[in-house]
Amino acid sequence: MKNKTIGSLKMFGLSTYESMVYLSMTYMISGTATEISLNSNVPRTKIYDVLKSLSNKGFIEIERGRPLKYHIVPPSDVFRRYKQKLLDELEETEMNLNYAYESQLSKIPAPIWLIHGTDRIIKKRT
Repeated sequence: MKNKTIGSLKMFGLSTYESMVYLSMTYMISGTATEISLNSNVPRTKIYDVLKSLSNKGFIEIERGRPLKYHIVPPSDVFRRYKQKLLDELEETEMNLNYAYESQLSKIPAPIWLIHGTDRIIKKRT
């Protein structure tokens, strides 16, 4: 389950470390950088960059103080926002592709047949 969840989080554009931290924080809810580093198995040398990146992406919030405390944004909020973003992007892409496709249809010559007589019309239909 852990690997599948990390893979799914990567589809949102998270790195492996970001995915590991977010997954770990779903069990912790909040913590310091040291606590999060220990629970997520992300090296202490990388944890601050990872936490800052997750904050910029809207996955966690930072509480000022000494030490800084990090709180997870509820998964339902994150997923709702990312699903909507994905749907918006897909709809825009579909609209752009349909526009390009339909604008080219008028440039393709349609076949025109000149058929005289009912026998030939029936023969052409079959």
